[in-house]
Amino acid sequence: MLAMIVALLGLTILDGVLTLELIDLNSEEINPVMAHLIRRGDVAFLMGKYILTAIGIPFLVVYQHYPLFRTRFRVGWLLPIFLGLYLILLFYQWTLFQIGRPGAKVSAPAQIARASP
Repeated sequence: MLAMIVALLGLTILDGVLTLELIDLNSEEINPVMAHLIRRGDVAFLMGKYILTAIGIPFLVVYQHYPLFRTRFRVGWLLPIFLGLYLILLFYQWTLFQIGRPGAKVSAPAQIARASP
């Protein structure tokens, strides 16, 4: 459980750093709360993101054995699900970063199909 908590907090910071890098490459933050924090500065954004995540984790730990919405699904199962979703998000952000960075060479799918023998 501790390893998942540390991983979630680490992925939160990595998400924040990649978000700031994408903002520098002319992307936008669509979450209004995070957009407000970005306008306040990079440190405020990273601290706010970390604190908002850290506030929710104790609830997941304390109520980990409680059923969610009166189903067999337990609250504690949310933590690994959040980790998986963060990994998918970070892969998506990394892909956007690779596409948007200066000097990146991106081939359109149609060009790749024509180039294949």
